[in-house]
Amino acid sequence: MYGLSNIGKMMKKYSIPVVSTVVGVLCLLFGSLIGEISIQGLKVPIGDLLNNIAATFISLAILALLYEILGGEPITNLIEHLIKLQSISRNADVIGVEEIVDARRRFDYERIHKDLQNSKEMFIASRTFDSIKYGDVKLLFREHLEKNQTNSIKILLNKDSTKNIQMIIDFRGSLPESQQQRFEIRSSDKINCCIYGSDYKIYATPYLIAFRGEESPSILCCNKSRNSIYHIYREEYYAIWKVASSL
Repeated sequence: MYGLSNIGKMMKKYSIPVVSTVVGVLCLLFGSLIGEISIQGLKVPIGDLLNNIAATFISLAILALLYEILGGEPITNLIEHLIKLQSISRNADVIGVEEIVDARRRFDYERIHKDLQNSKEMFIASRTFDSIKYGDVKLLFREHLEKNQTNSIKILLNKDSTKNIQMIIDFRGSLPESQQQRFEIRSSDKINCCIYGSDYKIYATPYLIAFRGEESPSILCCNKSRNSIYHIYREEYYAIWKVASSL
């Protein structure tokens, strides 16, 4: 009797997790079987709806089980943290923030090159742009200009970076004349942020006194809407570009 009594108490105690799990599994099962149904010619994705319901019930089962095992306070704190994380994630999505890193070197440079290559316009702002000495960067520029006759490259550098400015001018001079016209170089003393920009994405790194560019926090933002951070950085770039000196 003692054993049956304990089993009964456990079943009562864990009834919500068990029932929620059963309902979730059944919804998943029916969702996979049904898929879409047609109502008066309109296709209704019942399968997707059931999958979402299943996810809700299974999440409820997990939270209820953890509540019974750990107690109320830890689960309440966990839920509060999850709500905060969801809010941060939602806000980041709204303003077009795809990724934030504590140091620019953590970005995958092959990914940056690919994002720039897939754009019609490539615009770069850098105080020194030491990357011009690397062969893969020069190849990226050549391939970008060769890919489409309307593709263009804009490079904005600090006026004091005379050595690298000359290297970039020399590189432009090695291009066919038709490509040279689409490779613009300007200099300014107002560059406060390193920008690698394309039609769809911008990698931005603010210049800090205590850290080198590679070690500075950086952000990847996407062209999602007119209110996105992407457009703030893009407008900042072109505001400097308009008053910069042509080279």
